[in-house]
Amino acid sequence: MILLIALLLTVGVVLMTYLVRPLLTTLRWRKEGKIKMKGIGLEPHWLLGSLHLVQVTEESFNFMESLLPLYPKIGQLWMGPFVWYLTLTHPHVLKPILATAEPKDELGYGFLRPWIGDGLLVSKGKKWHRNRHLLTRAFHFDILRGYTEIFNSCATTMLDKWVTMPQSAPVEMFKHVSLMTLDNMLLCTMSCTTNCQTDSKENRYIKAVFDLGEIVMNRMFNPLIHNDFVFYLTPMGRRFKGHCEYVHAFDEKIIQERKVLIKSSLESLTNDSKMHGEDSGNVELYKKATGKNLDFLDILLLTKDEDGKGLSDREIRDEVDTFLFEGHDTTASGISWAFYCLATYPDYQEKCREEG
Repeated sequence: MILLIALLLTVGVVLMTYLVRPLLTTLRWRKEGKIKMKGIGLEPHWLLGSLHLVQVTEESFNFMESLLPLYPKIGQLWMGPFVWYLTLTHPHVLKPILATAEPKDELGYGFLRPWIGDGLLVSKGKKWHRNRHLLTRAFHFDILRGYTEIFNSCATTMLDKWVTMPQSAPVEMFKHVSLMTLDNMLLCTMSCTTNCQTDSKENRYIKAVFDLGEIVMNRMFNPLIHNDFVFYLTPMGRRFKGHCEYVHAFDEKIIQERKVLIKSSLESLTNDSKMHGEDSGNVELYKKATGKNLDFLDILLLTKDEDGKGLSDREIRDEVDTFLFEGHDTTASGISWAFYCLATYPDYQEKCREEG
């Protein structure tokens, strides 16, 4: 009898912890959302929320744009019946949000964490401030200036491809621009040459990065796979896990190889510098030893805080994956949108040509 009571109590605690409490929290969140969103934007469907109107498609973005005259500052977006967001579309509304210390939610960023870890995009608090301070050197003008040759070379490769295309046929530019920006980021972050823009055979690392970004976006718009346990049971979840493992192994291999190179380069010059009374930091010594422009990985491996502590291998991997994702995806979207606007308004396109 005592064992039966103990078993029932255990089952009750498990149900309360993993089922009842999360369900009550979710229902309370929905109730709060309905109250706070009342009168803001389109009313959501009771079950689908806004998902019957908004998906990751061009038609959905055109629909969202058509709502701007009706709701020029703020709207609502429901990912199913429980998860809701405010959509902010005016600078005056966005400004106080962007000025807050940690405007990050765990839903969207949580989906990214298995891939990019706890890098600057996802991290918060003291860790964010420490690592942001350590990475400041990577954005110094002298470092960035060394990347201009890479930028120009990658852009020229893309333009050379376009010259060979039929002039009358429409071109889906985002894929080309994404390859160009990813080519840039791989060269600038890890000095990794892939020839991804011209190679007819798709590079596995490039495919993994593109697939990971696409899976994260599709998952955000599908509440049925928001739960990690359910997600990793699906083919999409297993593919996501496999891509993460491959990308992480690729990064870690390059990080370890670069650590060996840096160590041997510094050891070869340290004694010589001491003999000549020089007191250069590791960064300057390494530049002198290799004679090359430092890439992002060099900075991550060489930088130290006030206590002489650098980033761990895991932190370095997280920052590399973070900057590859942030640097190629958002930049490609911005460039593609700029091209679209220039094509839509030829008068402004001509003004840009005149200024160039």
